[in-house]
Amino acid sequence: IINTASYVAAVDEDACTDTIDQICNLRNQCDAQARIDRLYARRHPAWISWEDVQRTRVAAQEHFESLPRSTPPAQRAKHLNDLICVLLHSVTPPDRVGVVRRLKFNNTLRKDDGQWVIDLTRFRHKTSRFYGPSITSVSKLITPYLDRYREMMQFEFGSDDQYLFFCAGDFGRNQSESQFCATVKRLFKKFSPGQNQTPPRLLRQSFITFLRSSDAAPEVLKSAAKNMKHCLETQGSDVYDKSTHDRLTKASFDFCEAVAQSYGGVPQPSASGGGSSAEGGGA
Repeated sequence: IINTASYVAAVDEDACTDTIDQICNLRNQCDAQARIDRLYARRHPAWISWEDVQRTRVAAQEHFESLPRSTPPAQRAKHLNDLICVLLHSVTPPDRVGVVRRLKFNNTLRKDDGQWVIDLTRFRHKTSRFYGPSITSVSKLITPYLDRYREMMQFEFGSDDQYLFFCAGDFGRNQSESQFCATVKRLFKKFSPGQNQTPPRLLRQSFITFLRSSDAAPEVLKSAAKNMKHCLETQGSDVYDKSTHDRLTKASFDFCEAVAQSYGGVPQPSASGGGSSAEGGGA
């Protein structure tokens, strides 16, 4: 209707502009009311606050660290893999499903000068397509667990280049999107205070919501959250070095790690990047 009225006004100078103004005002009022309605819209039943995400992480860590000595190595490795999945969605800003589920050792997940990094320089995904290739350092709070996991899996056939989140019995095949979402939902149902079956996309929204509403968040982070649209801003340049990317994302990563540390249950890695707390109870 607005387009039609605008066309009539353009071709007929005698057209009543008051009518067009009234239509535009009505449209603006409807938009304003819609924004108000969204403020009171019912939340997704699987919604979880970022505070409860941290409590979920602590519960997952305590569960792993309390495993008895008699736990078979394969089962212990599975529990550690589950814990790493929770950590990737809690101590750092949760990345896109298409990135996390395709993390592959010695490929998209590798060590660079002793530091675990997520390397998307050769990764075909909309994150790298629209925001440029990137190499991002993995949080120091996750590093000890990744080291321990690689140590556990080093004698498994085909594990050198395995996917971190692989299909059962096949290290060379990563979980599909639905399988990975089911994995995340299973873990959060098991460890979250409210037994929420929270999918990864809601975890991303939870972090952004917490970031925008937290009094502890610096203004620059609140501004960044508004512009992130649920993803980290990265450069569009084809030449993208690790140090540049780390500088751009450092503020949000440091903030996320600080929140995680305030809830406890995080490892205190040594200078070499290892940590005895990542080995699990009795390991």
